[in-house]
Amino acid sequence: MRVVTKAQALYSAAVAGDHQRRSQAIAFLDEELAKRPGNTQLLSMRAHLKDLAGDESGALLDHEQAIAREPCSPAHYYNRGVFHDRRGHEQDARRDFSRCARLSLAIGDAETLDAVEHYISLDDLEPG
Repeated sequence: MRVVTKAQALYSAAVAGDHQRRSQAIAFLDEELAKRPGNTQLLSMRAHLKDLAGDESGALLDHEQAIAREPCSPAHYYNRGVFHDRRGHEQDARRDFSRCARLSLAIGDAETLDAVEHYISLDDLEPG
């Protein structure tokens, strides 16, 4: 089984509420990221699982590393925006959602743009 496919299978079970699988998935992602530190897909999965496990600082660090590695990927800003939104960090969430929307518009990413519009109006994008 390919690494990403195995990670996705563990991730899906963990997100569905299987707490044992969550620990297994995080451990698997830790191992794979040690081998492939630049894999932002794995970083994003681990960030979400760490968030679900209550490791806010670890989740935020993973989101920030994904953005640092792929600063033009709207999905990474969307994911970090959701992270901030869930905590009531409105200004941080708005900044990330605005960046996500601008990048999505620039590259024609309709799927991510549709997702971000559940959080902000395109008429109200922050500058920058």
